[in-house]
Amino acid sequence: MTQLRQRFRATSPSPGSIVAAVAIASAFVVSACSGGGGATAAQPKPTAPPVAIPITAEPVTRTDIQQTAALTGSVTATNQISVLPQASGRLTDLFIDVGSQVHAGDVVAQLDSSSAEIAVQQQQANVTAAQASLNKILAGPKSDDVTTAQSQLDSATARLNGLLSQGRPEDVKSAQDQLVAAQARLQSLQNQGRPESVGQAQANVTSAQAKLDALLQGPTNDQVKADQTAVESDKAAVQSAEAAAAALGTSNASDLQTAQSGLQTAQAAAASAQTALDSANAAMANQPPSTAANVQAAQTAYDNAAAALTAARAALNQNDNPTQASLAQAQAAVDTAQSQLQSAESTQTNLEQGVSSPCASSPTLLGPPTPVNSTACGTAKTAANASVNAGNSNVLSAQAQLDLLKSGGAPATRAQLVASLEQADNNLKSARAKLDQINSTGIALDREQALSQQATAEANLVSAQENVKTAQAKLTALQDGSIESQRQTAQSNLIAARQRLQSDQARFEELLKTPKDTDIAQAQAGVDQARQALALAQVPNTDQDIRAQQATVDQAQQALTKAQSPNTTYDIEQQRQTVIQAEANLHAKQNPYTDDDVKQAQGQLAQAEAGLANAMLGLSQTKVTAPVDGVVSEKLVSPGAFVSQSTSIVTLVPPGVDVVASLPEQQLGSVQVGQPVNFTVSAYPGQTFQGVISTISPTVNAQTRTVQIQIQPTNGQGQLRGGMLANLGIVTASQQDVLTVPRTALTNSGAATQGQPSSVWVIGPDNVVRSTPVTLGLVNDTRAQVTSGVGEGQLVATGSITTLTDGQVVAPQVQALTARAAP
Repeated sequence: MTQLRQRFRATSPSPGSIVAAVAIASAFVVSACSGGGGATAAQPKPTAPPVAIPITAEPVTRTDIQQTAALTGSVTATNQISVLPQASGRLTDLFIDVGSQVHAGDVVAQLDSSSAEIAVQQQQANVTAAQASLNKILAGPKSDDVTTAQSQLDSATARLNGLLSQGRPEDVKSAQDQLVAAQARLQSLQNQGRPESVGQAQANVTSAQAKLDALLQGPTNDQVKADQTAVESDKAAVQSAEAAAAALGTSNASDLQTAQSGLQTAQAAAASAQTALDSANAAMANQPPSTAANVQAAQTAYDNAAAALTAARAALNQNDNPTQASLAQAQAAVDTAQSQLQSAESTQTNLEQGVSSPCASSPTLLGPPTPVNSTACGTAKTAANASVNAGNSNVLSAQAQLDLLKSGGAPATRAQLVASLEQADNNLKSARAKLDQINSTGIALDREQALSQQATAEANLVSAQENVKTAQAKLTALQDGSIESQRQTAQSNLIAARQRLQSDQARFEELLKTPKDTDIAQAQAGVDQARQALALAQVPNTDQDIRAQQATVDQAQQALTKAQSPNTTYDIEQQRQTVIQAEANLHAKQNPYTDDDVKQAQGQLAQAEAGLANAMLGLSQTKVTAPVDGVVSEKLVSPGAFVSQSTSIVTLVPPGVDVVASLPEQQLGSVQVGQPVNFTVSAYPGQTFQGVISTISPTVNAQTRTVQIQIQPTNGQGQLRGGMLANLGIVTASQQDVLTVPRTALTNSGAATQGQPSSVWVIGPDNVVRSTPVTLGLVNDTRAQVTSGVGEGQLVATGSITTLTDGQVVAPQVQALTARAAP
């Protein structure tokens, strides 16, 4: 493109070359018309070539273009301020003149201040008098009166202390303490040997002996059986949890079919177990009574059933009370999920509010901000919504795991434990019934076998039913998409079951250990101490000890009475009144003035000080000061005139100015507050001022169809004066690096507007012009953007376009190009 422009510049003809080209063309025409010297009149005349009309032309180029609205406006002062006095009086001095520059607080005029000065002096005298009165009151009482009153009080107090010296509070307190101690000792002697004390001591001996016997005899069969049953139950729970975890397996394409098959198999096994139980129940019902030879076996069966019930309850309690470590891990998972959800919701909110890319518009140096890419924004919002939904699902899943752990684990596991507890309870009831029956009629060995078969069948049925529940849970999880949550729950249940097995195994091993000698010795010492305490409780104190202690209590009571009443109550009370009167007399001498007197004097002083402040304010108001910075534009009064608070002395014009212009109604949509504006004034030719649109009138003038706008200048505040005429240019639109042609190349250049069709004369390589329709973009005074119809580098006619016709031959004179090269 650069080479093409250089070629156009090199071939652009000068005015002299244009004349020469026309002369040569004319010579060719004359020669053709006159013919050669040897030609005969009978020969046909050759056709003359068309004459090329010289016209100016310019290639279509890429340039930056701005569309500007040209307006005229007026420079106006921001405001004018009338300076008024704050007091009335005669104006004695005026310190400024028209054109004077003043600052806020400068004194511009002086009123007569003689009356105000006299008022200040009077108020100062009032303050001095009020202060003297207050000082007199605050000086306090006379020292002689206070000394006498203090002596009288000291004498009365000494007399009262003398009366109270034998009944001092510390003496009474000491006597009371001695009496309480003696009474406590007497009660202690009387309480020894009471039935409740002996009973408690006897219970302590029994408890200590039982503890020693338990150590010497070792654990009972019931204890061993109960702990062993708990271990076996824990092992079964571990196997069940492992089976449940294994049953859930891993995800694959055939999971659903496999789960359905597993459910059907488990249901068939449950039906078979039910049949076996029915058969065992029938066999049990047909067993006749037997001899009493199996009493011990029935008792053992009952003990074992009781131990199994205890173990089942322990297992269910452990399931319903998970470890703190498991709860902390589940809570951490919930916190993590909630944090991820909050992050996703923050991203979603930023996108919805348009403050985050790609849903946020980007500002540009000129013109409106870059619009948002709706496709990218929509994609980002969709992804954010998906993240929020996934976050909600994760929070619900983690919370469900935590709630499941708190509520006793997986329903299948807890159902199995509850079933085991119910089975153990049933077994205990059955064993109790057998034991009761054997005590009367006895049970045969084959009846025990039938009972064992019945229990086995019941256990098999419970296991089969749990397998059905597990298979059904797996199938449901696969169908509703929660299989992964079920697997995590199954794994948690397996870990908990293993922990319970480890704990119960350790307790069982500890139970089987042989007691240490130190433990036995310690238990024996506890028995000895309990027996000694029993002997002491059973042998009370003698009557002589109790009588002696009662005498001590009586002596303490007498000592207390003497300490409380050393003198008569009347004497002491009378002396107390004397002391009170002496204290009141001293207080009166020390405080001759009441609080009200002080407050009144202080109020009078405050009133006098307020009067002084008011008088000084009046004196200061005789000086007239400038309220703001500015220039004096008018002097409205002269020294010697009488002014009041409503009299304007001078007029100040602050330094700020605005430019006001009328914008045509049709251009209202292309301007906005904050848009930059360039303008010039005739007082400073060649200088351009800048500003921004500060306000746009909300209404349109019905007569002129214009809208008033106000521009705030950003430079030249000291040069601009109110009343100047300003020529404004407002950039309403701009484009960079677009195809443009001179506005003179348009056939409708006078009426060309953005978006309207037009046409240009395109000059082909054979210098033949063709009328070509184009579509216009931005249009300003010199150039027009072309959005379709011509391409970069094509020549378009810029002169004599009203005389051209399609197919006409022209001699283009290419104008020198000054536009920037396209990047």
